Amino acid sequence: MQFFYIVVGQFAKAQICIQKLQDFHKNQEQEDRTDIILSDSARLAFFQFPDKKALSMSQILLEQLNKKKTDPRFEATIAVARILLHLQTATVIVEKTIKTATPILNKFGVNPGLLMRLSTAIFESNAPALKDIMNQMNVILEDKINLLKIVYYKQLLVLTAFHLTNSKIYQ
Repeated sequence: MQFFYIVVGQFAKAQICIQKLQDFHKNQEQEDRTDIILSDSARLAFFQFPDKKALSMSQILLEQLNKKKTDPRFEATIAVARILLHLQTATVIVEKTIKTATPILNKFGVNPGLLMRLSTAIFESNAPALKDIMNQMNVILEDKINLLKIVYYKQLLVLTAFHLTNSKIYQ
C-alpha cells in the first residue's frame, strides 16, 4: 500500500503505512524486522527527493544502516535501500552493494551497472557523464511495459537532473 501512495505522491500517507508496519512489528515482538522499516523509509525518502527534509532523512537513514548489522534475510532489500540513499547523498555505492541488490534491481527493471555509473558521475560532479546517463534513462523509459521500471527511472531522472544542475562544474 505504501508504494502505491508513493507512486501517486501521497507521501504523508505512505509514512503512515510505514509507521503502522513498524507498530505492528513492535506489537508482534518482531523488532528484528527493523531492516524492512529502514528499507521502506529509504524508498520513501528517495521518491521525495530533492525535498530538503527527505535529503536530511536520507543522511540519517544511511548513518543508521552503516551502524546496524543487516539481518541476512533482508540483505538484498537493504542493499537496494543503501543504493537509493547513496544516490541522494552523492556518496559512492560500493560494488558489493550493487551485486547484493542485483536480483531485486532486475525485478524492478533497473540496470545495476547504470546505477553504479550514476553514483560515480554524481560523486565526481561529472556533467558530461550525467547528461549521457540521462539520455540512456530516457531511452529506457520508452519501454513502457514495466511500471516499476518507469517509476524508478522517472525518479532517477529527477535525481540526475538535480545533481547535474548542482554539479561543481556549474558553480
